[in-house]
Amino acid sequence: MYSLGISARRPVQFMHISTRLINRFVDFVDLHNLFMDRAVKFLKILRNKYIAALIGFTILMLFIDHNDIFMQLDRRRQLNDLLASKRFYEQQIEQTKKNLSDLQNNSAALERYAREKYLLKRDNEDLFVVVPAQGQKNSGEKQ
Repeated sequence: MYSLGISARRPVQFMHISTRLINRFVDFVDLHNLFMDRAVKFLKILRNKYIAALIGFTILMLFIDHNDIFMQLDRRRQLNDLLASKRFYEQQIEQTKKNLSDLQNNSAALERYAREKYLLKRDNEDLFVVVPAQGQKNSGEKQ
């Protein structure tokens, strides 16, 4: 027997490969048809004038209007910042009111405040202000 270099398995392999290719093509066509069916359904929904108006209005309000979603988010952030500063200043006002009532009712506190803030002294006292040199830490400072 003469051999032409073609084995008996060669046609079977070719048939197997071609079957797989055909199956993949059929799967692709089915997927394509499925996609097209969904696209057609989607376009039918968009043809409805109420849905189209709703989509247009939503796009207008979210992105095009001068009070769009980004502006609203920015204003919300600014409002939160302002509320935080309001709480801070209300706490400062309460602390200041407490200090004021303490200074008005307590002469020892008034004297301490005058000595600390304005460096006032009595007539028979000498006042020495010690200022640390640059680069040196004060021994009373917290680290």
